[in-house]
Amino acid sequence: MTTTNLSIRAGKNHENILEEIPSTSPIAQDGGAVAWLQCAGAFCLFFNSWGLVNTFGIFQAYYETSMLSNVAASKISWIGSLEAFLFVFGGVVTGPLYDRGYLLTMVRTGSVLVVLGLILTSICSKYWQLMLAQGLLTGLGSAMFFVPSMALLPTYFVKRRALSTGIAITGGNIGGIVYSVVFRQLQPRIGFGWATRTIALIMLVTLILPVTCLRMRSKPPAARRFFDPQVWTETPFVTFAVSCFFGLIGLYIPYFYIDSFARENELAGTNLALYLLPIMNAGSVVGRVTLCYIADRTGPVSILILCAIGITISVLAWPGVSSEATLITFSVIYGCFSGTYLSLVMTTVAVALCPDMSVIGLRIGMACIPCATGLLIGSPIGGVTVKHGWLGLQMLTGAVLSLSAIGLMRLRVLKVGWKLWKRC
Repeated sequence: MTTTNLSIRAGKNHENILEEIPSTSPIAQDGGAVAWLQCAGAFCLFFNSWGLVNTFGIFQAYYETSMLSNVAASKISWIGSLEAFLFVFGGVVTGPLYDRGYLLTMVRTGSVLVVLGLILTSICSKYWQLMLAQGLLTGLGSAMFFVPSMALLPTYFVKRRALSTGIAITGGNIGGIVYSVVFRQLQPRIGFGWATRTIALIMLVTLILPVTCLRMRSKPPAARRFFDPQVWTETPFVTFAVSCFFGLIGLYIPYFYIDSFARENELAGTNLALYLLPIMNAGSVVGRVTLCYIADRTGPVSILILCAIGITISVLAWPGVSSEATLITFSVIYGCFSGTYLSLVMTTVAVALCPDMSVIGLRIGMACIPCATGLLIGSPIGGVTVKHGWLGLQMLTGAVLSLSAIGLMRLRVLKVGWKLWKRC
């Protein structure tokens, strides 16, 4: 089935704003030029949304030592936590909007907001200004990207859903690598303002593809509700939601604090310290491509459990990091498992917890509630805990991640029983 172009006519009525797409729910096709073009567009959306979240550790380190040196680390982390929270929690609203056909409207609005947010960030000098520009405005723009980039691909792929989603989400890690390196290299030479504006320019250019090329394959014949209480009566969905809540509390603590950990413990030279976050993001790229490929054969829940166990063991081993070699090893391994964990969360919703693909946007939106809440409180809690020492932070992170792993094991049992060889 072919897709048709978006038709937007200024001044027309409400119906003309919707994209002219079929109102049925066709069976997804595996691959093809149009399908992989959507994957490339989703990659760019993650590059410019989750990529910024993955970069915040670099901004946090700069704020702690320069612009906001008199502000506590836990308070600074609220900027990045708010951005991440809005990015995911926005799915509660953008999910139903996606189901109504407003794909390109959201992508275009989000593109304006994220670029504008970074430009305004470049001229900020106070904490409250950064909270509004980088935390609030950029977070709201990113929220417009999350559900479109996650919900679009399952309608174009069946056998390759996890792989295509994993490739798209690697955009967040590659964005984290690119933007971290750009900021680290340019900030000492041209200053904070111009380094941040350079990132905004890169965002503007890379958002051209999704703005012009993304297309929905189908739109439900009837408008969907913005909230569905029915999903919270389903035991598998609730189990999954609780598991993700605990997982997202701990998942981003190493991303936000690995730079500070290395500097305070004098484990890395200046050059290595500059690139720990890009190294962690590079590990995520490898994990997302390889493990998501395997997930298409074993089922996403099985690999999600593997990743939850992997990040738990990695964090519990974190206190043993005492040299550059072990620091790099920890960064790569944690990045590999944590990146895949995040990729498979929404793939699990599509494959195992969404009986009707016409409501995938709504289902993903419901799953965003616990995920976003965990993201919001995780890093600030980490900032308070680290005041009493790194060991407390590491054990706290390991504890919440272990709870996530246990919950996901319970989900698998609910779906397929105790048969270890059964696909789930």
